[in-house]
Amino acid sequence: MDDNFQLAREEIDRLRRLVPERADYNLNLWGAWRRADTGVAGYADHSTCLENMGGCAAAESSDHVYERECGRWAEIADVCIDGLPFEYRMAISHVYESSVWKFRSDALLEENLIEGARRFWIDAQRRGLV
Repeated sequence: MDDNFQLAREEIDRLRRLVPERADYNLNLWGAWRRADTGVAGYADHSTCLENMGGCAAAESSDHVYERECGRWAEIADVCIDGLPFEYRMAISHVYESSVWKFRSDALLEENLIEGARRFWIDAQRRGLV
């Protein structure tokens, strides 16, 4: 693997660790949805409990239920992110959409990401994301 790619990947991982876990989870779903990369690998061939989706589903039906719910969560996240000031949207997009926004400094990126994620998560919880 290219050294520059590896360094960039490590930096994105470091930035994601600055965001609280549940906010990071939902922002990551949103980023995958924005990149149209919402497929899932699947589940074991036994009944699976689907957290926050109202109970259990058989494995053969759980993939499409999970994908539909992830899409709904991503749409909610998209509305929340769209309501943020530009500098926060830019930082979130840089980290979760793999965009190429340029920041004057790493500290500015971190500051905008942390505050943007905080504001996102407040609004997202108000709209029902967990």
